[in-house]
Amino acid sequence: MLGKTHMAVGIALTLAVTRPQSLPEIILASGAGAFGALVPDIDIRPSKLYKDAGRIAVSAIPLLLLVILTDFITRSGVTSRILSASNIKGIVTGLLLFTGICVFGKRQPHRSFTHSFLALALLSLSVWMVCKELVLYFATGFLSHILADLFNKKKVQVLYPLSGGVCFDMFSAGGMANDIFFAAGCIISVAEIISLSLFA
Repeated sequence: MLGKTHMAVGIALTLAVTRPQSLPEIILASGAGAFGALVPDIDIRPSKLYKDAGRIAVSAIPLLLLVILTDFITRSGVTSRILSASNIKGIVTGLLLFTGICVFGKRQPHRSFTHSFLALALLSLSVWMVCKELVLYFATGFLSHILADLFNKKKVQVLYPLSGGVCFDMFSAGGMANDIFFAAGCIISVAEIISLSLFA
């Protein structure tokens, strides 16, 4: 699947699983889920998808500002909860660990380490060290990427470092199925955001 598809599916699955209860939490869930869904493809180097992932990472800054603004307007207390649950030592250690894992993963073959349960566990641990409130959102988005790639014709090494891989051998990465997954992800995401916002 392509980057935009992984984002759409990641947001849809994250919102469906976590069911955030306020507008700031919906934004946090969507942002962290989308980011988690893009991270596995850090192992694709000179490609449009890799560049897209970089642009999405940069978009985390305005997303964070939007969360803070929304939190200030709605007075939901999400920002204060996140800050109180974090500490400088944990943030620095978590960011260094996350960066180190990504640097290692970038050098591995596509759909190997960064598409494994080991990477999911290690990266989720690093996110937990930075901010516990984001872990479930990030991990769900990351898992959505692995699950979506299983439908492709190329094997995913989910049990890295064990050799071999798993795939359902149903679709090519950029074919019609990709467009269907993207459309379904967008529609479900919008429906969930509207539904969750109404009851927030």
